[in-house]
Amino acid sequence: MVENSYPSDMTSDLLVFAPKDVLDVFDSFMADKAKTDEKCKNAYFALAFAIKRDLRSRELEVRELLSAP
Repeated sequence: MVENSYPSDMTSDLLVFAPKDVLDVFDSFMADKAKTDEKCKNAYFALAFAIKRDLRSRELEVRELLSAP
């Protein structure tokens, strides 16, 4: 991340499949030209958190649908 090198497959997956709040974190990180180890660690955590929050939300929606009469 510090070297600003990302696999095109990973980047395209994020752009196509990621929800808006995940993309916002990614876009903000990519726009920062002064990346440091600390900023990379924070961005990685923020991305992981946003993705897991979205997955949890979807899981709850599925559970609700499955329990509906």
